[in-house]
Amino acid sequence: MKAWPDFTLYAALILAGSVSCDSGGVGTKVVRADSSGIEIVESTARDRELPWTLQREFELGGEAAGPESFYSVGPLTVDVDGHGRIHVLNSVENQVVIFTPEGELIGTVGAKGEGPGEISIAASLAVNNDGMVSVFDLGKGGLVRFDSGGEFLSNLPFPFFPWAGTARHVAQTSEGYLVATMGPTLEENTSRHVLQLISPNDTALIAERSFPRPDMAIFPPCGGGLSLPPIFEVQISWDAQENTIVVSRSDLFEFEIFESGRLVRRVRRMLGPRPATEHMAFEELGDGY
Repeated sequence: MKAWPDFTLYAALILAGSVSCDSGGVGTKVVRADSSGIEIVESTARDRELPWTLQREFELGGEAAGPESFYSVGPLTVDVDGHGRIHVLNSVENQVVIFTPEGELIGTVGAKGEGPGEISIAASLAVNNDGMVSVFDLGKGGLVRFDSGGEFLSNLPFPFFPWAGTARHVAQTSEGYLVATMGPTLEENTSRHVLQLISPNDTALIAERSFPRPDMAIFPPCGGGLSLPPIFEVQISWDAQENTIVVSRSDLFEFEIFESGRLVRRVRRMLGPRPATEHMAFEELGDGY
């Protein structure tokens, strides 16, 4: 049975929707101000359901072997170029599978191995508008890169490890690579989440967030455990398009917009965080945890 990709709406899309709805809301007040060259946009709009509907167009993957032997995708393993071509990282075959916008198979990029143009441990995928493909290879400690025609370009080593987890941790922009990583801790018993823009000539810190170091959750029946951060701990959420980066890093409804690595705008809504409950925790993790 084929698996339907679990596509995710990223912060930039959410931002565009929220601003457009706020401007036309009944009784909504939008205040714009300037703070040292950074535009501050605040809105009092209430939440309202958007009239969006989703319809299944086609299915990808689910084959027993070959290019389509993948069963699930997410922010780490799927991306789309400027022509609408769908790129899926098949971690079983250690290759990128490319489809037309209509779901027809075009071909593959990369192969399993440790040589030039080969991928040893495929972890995540990033594609730019022109169709250049970058695969983060844990075995090689960096990116294995291909041009839009599938030809191997080069490896780009990283001196740090990407952010561990299911959140997206690498993207291509017109300025360079946007990478989420584990950063050096600044305080004892804390972990640090860092978002950096890596260009050919510089590395710029875009956002960071520290939180308590995860505790070890022990599972006696399995004889082992996992390091799990506190449930609902806020992480850095982000998206990028060309030279624009949108970041959310707090439990408040606030987005920061960067252009060419410089903060130019903050967009806020007067909404507080929703209190977490045990019921929500079970819905998030399931009974197994």
